[in-house]
Amino acid sequence: MGAVYRARDPVLDRAVAIKLLTAQGPGFVSRIQREARALAKVSHPNVVQIHDSGIDPNGAPYFVMEHLHGRSLDALLEERGRLPHQQVRELVRQAAQGLSAAHAAGLIHRDIKPANLFLENNGNLKILDFGIARSVEQNAAESGDVRVLGTPYYMAPELLNAEPVDLRADVYALGLTAFHLLTGRPPFISDTPFGVASMQLTEPLPDPRTLAAGLPEDLCWLIERMAEKDRSTRLQSCDEVARLLALPPPELSALSQSTSHAALPARSPWILAIAALLLGALALAGALLVR
Repeated sequence: MGAVYRARDPVLDRAVAIKLLTAQGPGFVSRIQREARALAKVSHPNVVQIHDSGIDPNGAPYFVMEHLHGRSLDALLEERGRLPHQQVRELVRQAAQGLSAAHAAGLIHRDIKPANLFLENNGNLKILDFGIARSVEQNAAESGDVRVLGTPYYMAPELLNAEPVDLRADVYALGLTAFHLLTGRPPFISDTPFGVASMQLTEPLPDPRTLAAGLPEDLCWLIERMAEKDRSTRLQSCDEVARLLALPPPELSALSQSTSHAALPARSPWILAIAALLLGALALAGALLVR
């Protein structure tokens, strides 16, 4: 969907990153401009800062963003295989905080994955690449679009089914990203994007403890709650995820044991019953665009 360049702001004499996007059909430029304005209103230490946006002479939209020092979690996984559960707990907490701020501004990211989470050298995490983000209102207006944008390894079933998508799709993607960080691999692997998408729709989440020894039960429980295929039984917000991860591990462990296969205490809004998943196989016949 585009390329990212390192550049220098000659007015303020600072390094910046410029993301130049490739137009994706009618209305793309105006939508990107609206979302750039919305993202510019998100001021949070865990979300990449937008300095400016515009249209280049060829008609392609671009963002000017803060220049970060560090590397993506995808690059970190390539080097280390998987990450310690203590580090994953903190990284996911920061990501949930940043997503909660974006959600509060009315934005759904729709493409959370290790490559879009950036660990700065100072230990702070930044959420990157809101290139296919949509506002809550516009996402509802454009539901049913057969083009399924995103990365199937982390996409929520409702997004794969081209159903109306809400903030809970980001909760699901963050849960599957946490699974990858803990185990060194996505939970669902196939030879084709269609195969991965089919597994997302039909197969239960593997137990991460079967892929990596020594993982704490409370963190595995939280990932399972984030990755429920039925969004009505999923954790309902990234704010809830962040608050749970802010609990001391013994307290979260006690909570996970007392609420296994049951609802969280009343302060959590997600529902007890697990509804049957309606598969949308026909929707998968649409153009699945993998970034």
